[in-house]
Amino acid sequence: PKANVYALFHVLEHLADPGEMLTWIADRIGSGWLIIEVPDIAHGWERLGLANFHFGHRNYFSIGSLGQLLQRYGFGVFAFDADIDDGIYPGNLRVFARRMDVPDIKFPALPAEDNREICRKVRRVGKAPWSNGLPRCAARLLRP
Repeated sequence: PKANVYALFHVLEHLADPGEMLTWIADRIGSGWLIIEVPDIAHGWERLGLANFHFGHRNYFSIGSLGQLLQRYGFGVFAFDADIDDGIYPGNLRVFARRMDVPDIKFPALPAEDNREICRKVRRVGKAPWSNGLPRCAARLLRP
């Protein structure tokens, strides 16, 4: 039997309602795979000289928040990589998920997060609007 694969690489962070997309996929995926990659808000992007805040991003995720979102829509995280180097930038989060009602699938426990540190980071970067990606976007548009 064929298995469906849905890949959302740097999509969920741009959607007004990521749950709407996950509902649509859940209705169609059967026993297939869902692969998602998003910027990891918990990653230390500052050491790369980058900001993971971007004016086009409507949502920000960590392994905990993405895992909870997926679970709310019937998915479980089967495997994840929280520091991938082959994405758009290092420091992205990639998850491999399946419907939780697929028989004989065991989902690992996700690591605990320090939500206080993530909140501090959001407040700190939120005070510096020049770090939101707009200057990078403007530079790209002005390039010959």
